[in-house]
Amino acid sequence: MLYTMQWKLTLNNRKAVEQTEQNLAVAPSDF
Repeated sequence: MLYTMQWKLTLNNRKAVEQTEQNLAVAPSDF
């Protein structure tokens, strides 16, 4: 159970990092 929760947190964190990188990549071109 603990392993599953850590795995889900890792997946969620990875998605958040990808979204942040995409936002940072898009933001400069908007200005």
